[in-house]
Amino acid sequence: MRAFLDSNCRRKVELLILLNKENDITFNVLSRSLGVSRPTILRDLEEIQTKFNEWQVTEAAIAIRKTTVYLIVKENFSIHQIVLNYLNENLRYQALVEIFHFLTYSFT
Repeated sequence: MRAFLDSNCRRKVELLILLNKENDITFNVLSRSLGVSRPTILRDLEEIQTKFNEWQVTEAAIAIRKTTVYLIVKENFSIHQIVLNYLNENLRYQALVEIFHFLTYSFT
């Protein structure tokens, strides 16, 4: 998976995997585990929730209470589908970049 995701997406997937494993986790533990600051984690969580909305993920939501982050999931939630969504978006982006470079350098 590492080779297919950029570092930003990889961190979000790792964050979701940690939350899925623990259900709730403090910012301090997340910060140490991911090697980033609390503001970065907050930004990532906002972006993840935006992606949930974009992908119409209704089985999961993120909640923040003071120093703890919660992943609230329904019984049929699958972290695997979320990882596949991130992979799909990244691969599509990488393909577009490759096509752009090919076209740019082919006609020069």
